[in-house]
Amino acid sequence: MLTESKEGISFFIPCLNEEKNIINTLNAIKGAVDNSDIAYEIIIFDDNSIDKTVQNIKNFAKSNINVPITLILNKTTLGLGSNYVDGAYIAKYKYYVCIFGGNSEPKETIELLISKLGQFDIIIPYFNHKNRTLFRRLLSHSYTFIVNTISGHSIKYYNWSVVHLRKNVMRWHSDSFGFAYQAEIITRLLNRGTTYIQLEAENSDSNDGKSNALNFANFASVCHSLTQIFLRRLRYFIFNG
Repeated sequence: MLTESKEGISFFIPCLNEEKNIINTLNAIKGAVDNSDIAYEIIIFDDNSIDKTVQNIKNFAKSNINVPITLILNKTTLGLGSNYVDGAYIAKYKYYVCIFGGNSEPKETIELLISKLGQFDIIIPYFNHKNRTLFRRLLSHSYTFIVNTISGHSIKYYNWSVVHLRKNVMRWHSDSFGFAYQAEIITRLLNRGTTYIQLEAENSDSNDGKSNALNFANFASVCHSLTQIFLRRLRYFIFNG
């Protein structure tokens, strides 16, 4: 049974070996909410880091005692999708958003997302990929094209910091542990007529050409999610004509 959420927003931060970025990520959230009167919390899932990520988080928490931080330490690496769903069940506020531990969302982008709360059930940011390498641009555009083609929707970007009603994440979440979890949730909700807005926002993603998504496990997980998205659309046509 889904309990009624408090007004406010829960920031979910996934991190794995982000010792160089996690403090900037936390400061970006703090700076954004300091300019608003919104209630909030930060839920950090450390996915079994082997560097100084956890210590840096603990040091930040000690220095910022007024920032509500919950730190979850995974003994094994569970994956982004799994942690995202687990975080929704721990969170207490009405809205829920993933802010990546790699500091890809500047303060201005978080402020933009906060400014739209209460107007739409889904807030979907997208960004100009010009600062990424050609390979990563092609990878992102190809993935988005495939998801839109098999789902029948026209979303500009699926894999960033989408704001959801927390109850929707709990009810309609993916069973994928990998990077396609957001595409599954968004397409399922759009199929149900959920209100949404797409916003162009700034992104501070590094231009090193690397991607944590490029391994066999995540590739298999993405293929699983794409198959689920396609089968849901197929079932819709079969039963609705």
